[in-house]
Amino acid sequence: MNEEILLAYDATKRRGVLTFPNGRTLSLSDVTQEQAEAFRVRHAPEFQKRDCCLSTVDGVLTREATNG
Repeated sequence: MNEEILLAYDATKRRGVLTFPNGRTLSLSDVTQEQAEAFRVRHAPEFQKRDCCLSTVDGVLTREATNG
């Protein structure tokens, strides 16, 4: 995972949008810029590794194109 995950932040909406190298995006709502940056550094690499899909005991959760 050498490619950078980009963060675009809108202070008016308190919304961060992470853009992964493959073009997928992940939106963070009601966060400060510092919180969004901390999420990007700490959690975004795991989302990138899993291609924005998470597995749980109850099933698999997949980010759909309409969820962003």
